[in-house]
Amino acid sequence: MQRNFRKLTRRYQKRELPTFVWVLIMLFSMSIAGILVFNFIALPLWVGVNEEITVPDVCGRPIEEAKNELIKAGLKFEIKAQQFSNLPKDIVISQYPLPARKVIKEKVVELSVSRGKEKIKIPWVEGMSLSQAQNLLKSAGLEIGEIIYEYSAQATPDNVIGTEPKIDAVVYKGSKVNIIVSQGEPETIAPNFIGMSLREVQEEAGKMGIVVEVKYVAKASPLGMIIIQKPPAGVTIKKGESLELTVGSPRKY
Repeated sequence: MQRNFRKLTRRYQKRELPTFVWVLIMLFSMSIAGILVFNFIALPLWVGVNEEITVPDVCGRPIEEAKNELIKAGLKFEIKAQQFSNLPKDIVISQYPLPARKVIKEKVVELSVSRGKEKIKIPWVEGMSLSQAQNLLKSAGLEIGEIIYEYSAQATPDNVIGTEPKIDAVVYKGSKVNIIVSQGEPETIAPNFIGMSLREVQEEAGKMGIVVEVKYVAKASPLGMIIIQKPPAGVTIKKGESLELTVGSPRKY
Protein backbone atom coordinates (compact mmCIF):
# COMPACT_ATOMS: atom_id res chain seq x y z
CA MET A 1 0.00 0.00 0.00
CA GLN A 2 2.80 2.41 0.79
CA ARG A 3 4.19 1.80 -2.66
CA ASN A 4 0.89 2.79 -4.30
CA PHE A 5 0.64 6.02 -2.19
CA ARG A 6 4.14 7.09 -3.27
CA LYS A 7 3.26 6.59 -6.94
CA LEU A 8 0.12 8.72 -6.58
CA THR A 9 2.05 11.52 -4.83
CA ARG A 10 4.67 11.59 -7.57
CA ARG A 11 1.89 11.72 -10.18
CA TYR A 12 0.28 14.89 -8.59
CA GLN A 13 3.65 16.57 -8.13
CA LYS A 14 4.39 16.18 -11.80
CA ARG A 15 0.94 17.42 -12.87
CA GLU A 16 1.08 21.12 -14.17
CA LEU A 17 -1.41 23.75 -13.04
CA PRO A 18 -4.10 24.72 -15.60
CA THR A 19 -3.37 27.80 -17.84
CA PHE A 20 -6.23 29.93 -16.50
CA VAL A 21 -4.79 29.61 -13.00
CA TRP A 22 -1.50 31.05 -14.15
CA VAL A 23 -3.33 33.86 -15.92
CA LEU A 24 -5.19 34.70 -12.70
CA ILE A 25 -1.97 34.67 -10.75
CA MET A 26 -0.28 37.00 -13.25
CA LEU A 27 -3.22 39.40 -13.32
CA PHE A 28 -3.33 39.52 -9.54
CA SER A 29 0.41 40.16 -9.35
CA MET A 30 0.21 42.93 -11.95
CA SER A 31 -2.68 44.58 -10.11
CA ILE A 32 -0.76 44.59 -6.85
CA ALA A 33 2.31 46.01 -8.61
CA GLY A 34 0.20 48.69 -10.35
CA ILE A 35 -1.38 49.75 -7.08
CA LEU A 36 2.01 50.02 -5.43
CA VAL A 37 3.48 52.05 -8.31
CA PHE A 38 0.48 54.41 -8.37
CA ASN A 39 0.40 54.95 -4.61
CA PHE A 40 4.11 55.43 -4.05
CA ILE A 41 5.34 56.94 -7.33
CA ALA A 42 2.68 58.23 -9.75
CA LEU A 43 0.29 59.74 -7.21
CA PRO A 44 2.91 61.87 -5.41
CA LEU A 45 4.24 63.11 -8.73
CA TRP A 46 0.77 63.94 -10.04
CA VAL A 47 -0.20 65.75 -6.87
CA GLY A 48 3.08 67.71 -6.90
CA VAL A 49 2.75 68.81 -10.51
CA ASN A 50 -0.85 69.94 -10.11
CA GLU A 51 -0.31 71.72 -6.82
CA GLU A 52 -1.98 75.15 -6.79
CA ILE A 53 0.19 78.18 -5.98
CA THR A 54 -0.78 81.80 -5.33
CA VAL A 55 1.10 84.10 -7.72
CA PRO A 56 3.15 86.65 -5.75
CA ASP A 57 3.08 90.35 -6.63
CA VAL A 58 6.44 91.27 -8.19
CA CYS A 59 5.40 94.51 -9.94
CA GLY A 60 7.61 97.46 -9.05
CA ARG A 61 10.47 95.21 -7.93
CA PRO A 62 13.94 94.90 -9.48
CA ILE A 63 14.02 92.04 -11.98
CA GLU A 64 16.52 89.93 -9.98
CA GLU A 65 14.41 90.23 -6.85
CA ALA A 66 11.28 89.31 -8.83
CA LYS A 67 12.97 86.22 -10.30
CA ASN A 68 14.03 84.98 -6.88
CA GLU A 69 10.53 85.50 -5.48
CA LEU A 70 8.91 83.51 -8.30
CA ILE A 71 11.41 80.65 -8.06
CA LYS A 72 10.93 80.53 -4.31
CA ALA A 73 7.17 80.23 -4.86
CA GLY A 74 7.67 77.27 -7.22
CA LEU A 75 7.01 79.18 -10.42
CA LYS A 76 8.98 79.87 -13.59
CA PHE A 77 9.41 83.23 -15.32
CA GLU A 78 9.96 84.72 -18.74
CA ILE A 79 10.80 88.32 -19.69
CA LYS A 80 8.17 88.90 -22.35
CA ALA A 81 8.84 92.58 -23.11
CA GLN A 82 11.17 95.45 -22.34
CA GLN A 83 9.75 98.93 -22.80
CA PHE A 84 10.40 102.56 -21.94
CA SER A 85 8.56 103.89 -18.89
CA ASN A 86 8.80 106.39 -16.05
CA LEU A 87 10.06 103.59 -13.79
CA PRO A 88 13.83 103.12 -13.35
CA LYS A 89 15.60 100.63 -15.57
CA ASP A 90 15.16 96.87 -14.81
CA ILE A 91 12.02 97.36 -12.70
CA VAL A 92 9.05 95.04 -13.36
CA ILE A 93 6.19 97.01 -14.97
CA SER A 94 3.57 94.26 -15.22
CA GLN A 95 3.10 90.50 -14.89
CA TYR A 96 0.81 87.78 -16.20
CA PRO A 97 -0.87 85.91 -14.52
CA LEU A 98 -1.83 88.78 -12.21
CA PRO A 99 -0.91 88.74 -8.51
CA ALA A 100 -3.04 86.59 -6.16
CA ARG A 101 -4.19 84.29 -8.99
CA LYS A 102 -4.13 80.53 -8.37
CA VAL A 103 -1.96 78.57 -10.84
CA ILE A 104 -0.38 75.13 -10.98
CA LYS A 105 3.19 74.61 -9.84
CA GLU A 106 5.94 75.63 -12.30
CA LYS A 107 3.55 77.88 -14.23
CA VAL A 108 5.46 80.44 -16.35
CA VAL A 109 4.86 84.03 -15.21
CA GLU A 110 5.41 86.53 -18.04
CA LEU A 111 7.13 89.77 -17.02
CA SER A 112 7.33 93.18 -18.68
CA VAL A 113 10.46 95.08 -17.61
CA SER A 114 11.27 98.82 -17.76
CA ARG A 115 14.06 100.16 -19.95
CA GLY A 116 13.92 103.47 -18.09
CA LYS A 117 12.87 106.81 -19.56
CA GLU A 118 13.29 107.27 -23.30
CA LYS A 119 15.69 110.01 -24.41
CA ILE A 120 15.19 112.08 -27.56
CA LYS A 121 16.74 115.10 -29.29
CA ILE A 122 14.82 118.36 -29.37
CA PRO A 123 13.89 118.75 -33.06
CA TRP A 124 14.89 121.75 -35.17
CA VAL A 125 12.07 124.30 -34.96
CA GLU A 126 13.96 127.54 -35.63
CA GLY A 127 12.30 129.68 -38.31
CA MET A 128 8.92 127.91 -37.92
CA SER A 129 5.71 129.59 -36.85
CA LEU A 130 4.70 129.06 -33.23
CA SER A 131 1.91 126.61 -34.13
CA GLN A 132 4.20 124.56 -36.40
CA ALA A 133 6.86 124.33 -33.69
CA GLN A 134 4.29 123.29 -31.07
CA ASN A 135 2.91 120.52 -33.29
CA LEU A 136 6.39 119.17 -34.08
CA LEU A 137 7.49 119.15 -30.43
CA LYS A 138 4.27 117.38 -29.36
CA SER A 139 4.62 114.76 -32.09
CA ALA A 140 8.18 114.08 -30.83
CA GLY A 141 6.76 113.28 -27.39
CA LEU A 142 7.65 116.56 -25.68
CA GLU A 143 5.46 118.92 -23.68
CA ILE A 144 5.14 122.63 -24.37
CA GLY A 145 6.43 124.84 -21.57
CA GLU A 146 6.46 128.64 -21.58
CA ILE A 147 6.22 130.83 -24.69
CA ILE A 148 8.95 133.48 -24.38
CA TYR A 149 8.95 136.56 -26.62
CA GLU A 150 12.23 138.29 -27.39
CA TYR A 151 13.29 141.03 -29.76
CA SER A 152 15.34 139.93 -32.76
CA ALA A 153 16.66 141.98 -35.63
CA GLN A 154 17.25 138.84 -37.72
CA ALA A 155 13.95 136.94 -37.35
CA THR A 156 10.49 137.74 -38.64
CA PRO A 157 8.01 138.59 -35.87
CA ASP A 158 6.11 135.56 -34.49
CA ASN A 159 8.67 133.09 -35.83
CA VAL A 160 10.58 130.75 -33.50
CA ILE A 161 14.17 131.76 -32.79
CA GLY A 162 15.10 129.03 -30.28
CA THR A 163 14.12 126.73 -27.42
CA GLU A 164 15.04 126.07 -23.79
CA PRO A 165 16.75 123.56 -23.56
CA LYS A 166 18.46 124.32 -26.85
CA ILE A 167 17.65 122.65 -30.16
CA ASP A 168 19.39 119.23 -30.55
CA ALA A 169 19.79 118.88 -26.78
CA VAL A 170 19.07 115.32 -25.54
CA VAL A 171 16.24 115.20 -22.99
CA TYR A 172 13.84 112.64 -21.56
CA LYS A 173 10.68 112.03 -23.52
CA GLY A 174 7.84 113.99 -21.94
CA SER A 175 10.11 116.85 -20.84
CA LYS A 176 8.82 120.43 -21.06
CA VAL A 177 10.40 122.66 -23.69
CA ASN A 178 10.10 126.46 -23.65
CA ILE A 179 9.71 128.12 -27.07
CA ILE A 180 11.39 131.46 -27.79
CA VAL A 181 9.50 133.57 -30.34
CA SER A 182 10.68 136.69 -32.17
CA GLN A 183 9.03 140.05 -31.51
CA GLY A 184 10.88 141.53 -34.43
CA GLU A 185 13.38 144.32 -34.05
CA PRO A 186 13.75 145.91 -30.61
CA GLU A 187 11.63 148.96 -29.89
CA THR A 188 12.39 152.12 -27.97
CA ILE A 189 10.71 155.39 -27.11
CA ALA A 190 11.91 158.35 -29.12
CA PRO A 191 13.42 160.86 -26.67
CA ASN A 192 13.00 164.61 -26.96
CA PHE A 193 16.03 165.87 -28.88
CA ILE A 194 14.70 169.40 -29.52
CA GLY A 195 17.02 172.07 -28.17
CA MET A 196 19.99 169.73 -28.03
CA SER A 197 23.12 170.11 -30.12
CA LEU A 198 23.59 167.81 -33.09
CA ARG A 199 26.72 166.33 -31.54
CA GLU A 200 24.88 165.46 -28.30
CA VAL A 201 21.98 163.94 -30.26
CA GLN A 202 24.22 161.77 -32.43
CA GLU A 203 26.03 160.42 -29.40
CA GLU A 204 22.81 159.63 -27.52
CA ALA A 205 21.07 158.15 -30.58
CA GLY A 206 24.06 155.88 -31.24
CA LYS A 207 23.77 154.38 -27.76
CA MET A 208 20.06 153.69 -28.33
CA GLY A 209 20.55 152.13 -31.77
CA ILE A 210 18.64 154.91 -33.53
CA VAL A 211 19.77 156.09 -36.94
CA VAL A 212 19.80 159.88 -37.24
CA GLU A 213 19.06 161.71 -40.50
CA VAL A 214 19.98 165.38 -40.36
CA LYS A 215 18.21 168.09 -42.33
CA TYR A 216 19.28 171.74 -42.32
CA VAL A 217 17.00 174.72 -42.74
CA ALA A 218 17.81 178.40 -42.91
CA LYS A 219 16.00 179.36 -39.76
CA ALA A 220 17.19 181.51 -36.93
CA SER A 221 18.33 179.32 -34.06
CA PRO A 222 21.42 178.71 -32.02
CA LEU A 223 24.12 177.15 -34.11
CA GLY A 224 23.65 173.36 -34.57
CA MET A 225 20.57 173.06 -32.35
CA ILE A 226 17.68 170.68 -33.13
CA ILE A 227 14.41 172.52 -33.81
CA ILE A 228 12.24 169.69 -35.25
CA GLN A 229 12.27 165.87 -34.96
CA LYS A 230 10.21 163.18 -36.71
CA PRO A 231 8.73 161.09 -35.26
CA PRO A 232 8.12 163.30 -32.23
CA ALA A 233 9.24 162.53 -28.69
CA GLY A 234 7.30 159.73 -26.91
CA VAL A 235 6.57 157.70 -30.06
CA THR A 236 7.65 154.03 -30.11
CA ILE A 237 10.22 153.26 -32.78
CA LYS A 238 12.22 150.14 -33.57
CA LYS A 239 15.94 150.08 -33.19
CA GLY A 240 17.55 150.63 -36.54
CA GLU A 241 14.78 152.93 -37.75
CA SER A 242 15.63 156.47 -38.78
CA LEU A 243 14.86 159.58 -36.76
CA GLU A 244 14.72 162.74 -38.89
CA LEU A 245 16.19 165.78 -37.17
CA THR A 246 16.03 169.36 -38.42
CA VAL A 247 18.86 171.69 -37.50
CA GLY A 248 18.04 175.39 -37.51
CA SER A 249 21.03 176.82 -39.31
CA PRO A 250 22.34 176.55 -42.88
CA ARG A 251 24.94 173.94 -43.63
CA LYS A 252 28.40 175.44 -43.87
CA TYR A 253 30.79 174.12 -46.47
